[in-house]
Amino acid sequence: MVKKMNNAKIGLFIPSMKGGGAEKVFVNLANYLISENFEVCLILKDKIGPNLNFLDDRVKVIPLDSTKMLYAPFLLARTLKENKISHLMSTVRGANIIVGLSRFLYNEYNWTLREANTFTNAKHNNGYKSRLIDLLCKLIYPKAEKILANSPDTKNDILFLNRRINTNSVKVLPNPVLSDIPKLNKKDSKNVKQIIAIGRLELQKDYELMLQSVYHLKAIYSNFKLKIYGEGSFESKLKALASDLNIESHIEFCGYSDKVKLDLLNSDLFVLTSKWEGFGNVLVEALSCGIPIVSSLCPGGPSYILKESDYIKLIDSRDPELYSSAYKEMICNGITYCERVKLQRMSFDYLTSNVCKNYLDLILK
Repeated sequence: MVKKMNNAKIGLFIPSMKGGGAEKVFVNLANYLISENFEVCLILKDKIGPNLNFLDDRVKVIPLDSTKMLYAPFLLARTLKENKISHLMSTVRGANIIVGLSRFLYNEYNWTLREANTFTNAKHNNGYKSRLIDLLCKLIYPKAEKILANSPDTKNDILFLNRRINTNSVKVLPNPVLSDIPKLNKKDSKNVKQIIAIGRLELQKDYELMLQSVYHLKAIYSNFKLKIYGEGSFESKLKALASDLNIESHIEFCGYSDKVKLDLLNSDLFVLTSKWEGFGNVLVEALSCGIPIVSSLCPGGPSYILKESDYIKLIDSRDPELYSSAYKEMICNGITYCERVKLQRMSFDYLTSNVCKNYLDLILK
């Protein structure tokens, strides 16, 4: 028996489907909404990115094909009107600004604005563009009917940025990260321990700190390999730093991969050295694979997702030697299969089937 389509027509707007956390969230959300028999339009400023490959075929993908940011609000307003979108969720700051500007032209829909990151990055980007984005956010964010923050720190930043926003209009919901839970393998003992990091090679992730910590780790423990998954503008700079520190034999830059889960399952330690995060999908993915974690206690998701234990270390410092000591402790102590199962259970709260229902309730509210 074919289910009757729900009346609401839901639009999801994001700049592209590149390989980031916000893009994965919208893939999971779009696929969930389709499974619940909603008509879904995924609206993209640019129809590019590997995450397009994971969309359900029934999701209607609409590119604005706007080469200039200036034209995007006009094209979006026309697209929303032509497709009779009744409810819209947008994410990523640039997309949220485009929606806000487009509402001067067309606003016959209910808008949920999702903020994907803390505003801590403004402290690290003092240029004209960053200041302009902050100003536009202050003007536009109060226009949304609802605001979704992916961590308490993100919510606090939104409220600090604009005192006109009512605290009750900002809802904190975690990211829907996991479509399933991987089966844990029983690891064989190996001489060379594998450390893994995942994330864009950009300022936010502070891979310079990670490489410096690896330099110090090499001095006290040498049987390891760090695999870094991700692409970005800092790649050549980081490779040069690895060479300068003489740690090239311990580092492998793996680029972007959508098959990183197998390497996570076979790793002995996951590391994150970010200066700030919005949520931190990779932390949930590491938990789901049952591997120990060493993470910076940066603004955003780490303190929301992780609780310190024998197998989770949160470091409130930028001292590379503190990280290297934590790395050595984790990989030398090892972890039993039963403890891996306990770590994995911490990821269950972020299953798509659980979280997306709350997203849907908020969108339709």
